[in-house]
Amino acid sequence: MKNLTLFMQFFTRNPLYSSVFIFAFFAAIPKQAISINFKPSNVSFQGENLTTIDSTKHGYQKAKLGMYFKKNWDFRNGLIGLQSKFKTKETQQLILPKKIQHYSLVFQDSFDQLNSDVWSKGQPWGRLHPDNVHQFYGDPQAFVKDGCLHLLNEPKPYPIILENQTASDVERMIKAQDLTNQIIPNLVKMGTVDGEGNIVQSTESVGNISLTTNNPDTSAKQALIIPYSIGIVNTFHSNSFTYGFFAIRSKNPSGPATWPAWWLTGKNNWPPEIDIFEMYGGKTGNGVHTQTMTVHTGKVETHTKEMMMKKIRLSADTDTAFHIYACLWTKNRIEFYTDNVRVKSIKLNRWMSQFYQEPMYLILNNALENKYIPQLISNGNQTSDFQVDWVQVYQAPNLAN
Repeated sequence: MKNLTLFMQFFTRNPLYSSVFIFAFFAAIPKQAISINFKPSNVSFQGENLTTIDSTKHGYQKAKLGMYFKKNWDFRNGLIGLQSKFKTKETQQLILPKKIQHYSLVFQDSFDQLNSDVWSKGQPWGRLHPDNVHQFYGDPQAFVKDGCLHLLNEPKPYPIILENQTASDVERMIKAQDLTNQIIPNLVKMGTVDGEGNIVQSTESVGNISLTTNNPDTSAKQALIIPYSIGIVNTFHSNSFTYGFFAIRSKNPSGPATWPAWWLTGKNNWPPEIDIFEMYGGKTGNGVHTQTMTVHTGKVETHTKEMMMKKIRLSADTDTAFHIYACLWTKNRIEFYTDNVRVKSIKLNRWMSQFYQEPMYLILNNALENKYIPQLISNGNQTSDFQVDWVQVYQAPNLAN
């Protein structure tokens, strides 16, 4: 991407060279490469009703060339990134892009309270992913205070009672425990809880769930002790949307390992998923000022799983000031806006767009990347706070109902 940026800087300063290059580039592409038919035979487009998702490898191969250029030779986004690089700043007011001034506000929350009729804590499928046993989706870590939604990640252990889990989930959890403890020894421990669910004993981590203890409490149950609790909320049970403009105003967390995200995902299927932002603190914490935007396509079972990822470096105050992060999702394109400035754009080819014709719900979370937890601990193991001032969704009048 650095090479592309330098490339774009040269051509924006030398328009004559740019014109010659573009002409020569397209003249060199064989006609058959340009005229590839991206439309799978069993899928309808251009306003027709979607009948079948073509997630087959055959359909994917037809779209692969276009996605390669979108990922590796994205001149349009290189130019957009250069134009927007120094325009983002702390912003109070949302300004809709000119082309969607006719959109109507269909959802908003300014967080005077955490409305449980709108927001559910955790994920729709549960409070723990069995492959990520370093973090539990807790209740106390999501709350409203002083007019903002607060989502914390903090070193608050939570016990998962093993006998309440399925055998396959327990197997995955023990495997994940072993992998996590290779990063930092004894981070995820085995232990026991009393009849009220309180942790009464934890031990050195072991990969055998038949751990024995000397606890005299006969009601004690074996548990995996999850070391961190994180805040996450979603609108799965209340609000989902097909197309629209989605925006939040937030002050993001900082520090190593932190991983806040503002995203949409499919109500009925996966994909679709649009990550409006993920901010990765990484090893040093400096990565929190780089906005990562991702569009997911394909199906895991057919080896066509793909993600179209774009990044932009923002001002170094995303953890101390409030900024507006938004996304415009239409039938043929997904655009990303930060502080009312368009920062990236992804055109959906026909194969990609078939995954983006169904409703998605909203998710906000403040997660942790387990591979950087050693750096988090060495920096004091501090709680981080993802603060959201408001959430707004706009749609075209014909979609608003």
